[in-house]
Amino acid sequence: MTTTWDHQDTSVAAMRVFRPDTLHDVPRPAAAYLTHAIMPGAQLPHGVALTMHGHIKLGVWLPFTANETIEDGCHFRWSARVAGGVFTGSDELRGRLAASRFQLFGHIPVVTQSGPDVGQSALGRFLTEQAIWMPGSLLPDGGTHWHVDQDCRPVAMIPHAGGYGRVTLSVDVDGRLRDVSISRWGRDGARRGWLPFGMVADQEQTFGSFTVPSAGRVGWWYGTNRWPAGEFFRFSIDNYDVF
Repeated sequence: MTTTWDHQDTSVAAMRVFRPDTLHDVPRPAAAYLTHAIMPGAQLPHGVALTMHGHIKLGVWLPFTANETIEDGCHFRWSARVAGGVFTGSDELRGRLAASRFQLFGHIPVVTQSGPDVGQSALGRFLTEQAIWMPGSLLPDGGTHWHVDQDCRPVAMIPHAGGYGRVTLSVDVDGRLRDVSISRWGRDGARRGWLPFGMVADQEQTFGSFTVPSAGRVGWWYGTNRWPAGEFFRFSIDNYDVF
């Protein structure tokens, strides 16, 4: 699949503004997270642009650097250099279209994936990262519904073109995010299906009007005894911009 997607031009003037008094119907743990993550009066962006570095497990742990944009409407693009450029490529989602393409030494294809399974998995990744780095998109006026589960964790039901995605958060009493978990479409050996997936927030940082995870660990089988083997991504955020 070869597709070119243009960056959406959006106006800062059209941004919504965060008002904590709109959270009166939101469960207390969810309201604590949102008011911790978003400064009152903040303009809520249509997207964020990140630069990051860390390590990714491709059989062995390798260093990477990457740029990423995440936008309203189930859009993201993650472009990375792994092991100093030995591997380069990108993961991308635009609505229901997704693709992953990586090359060895810049020209030998090693990963070329697209299709419904890739799109379903990419949607789970988008919902996870949206909850982490675009907290303003989880406000009730954007269509997200909140409740708490049996462990008193806030659960966001996030709208997208195919329905709603369920994202569970764990937060401290002050609203600081500890982790995010979701059932994400993936592969367990030869079997495809819904698998536990999650992110642990090891550090947070305030960038302008937003306080978001700035370092963490990501992987499959989160919350199970297979998590140590399922962890495959460790990141630190170098820069965070909104647009």
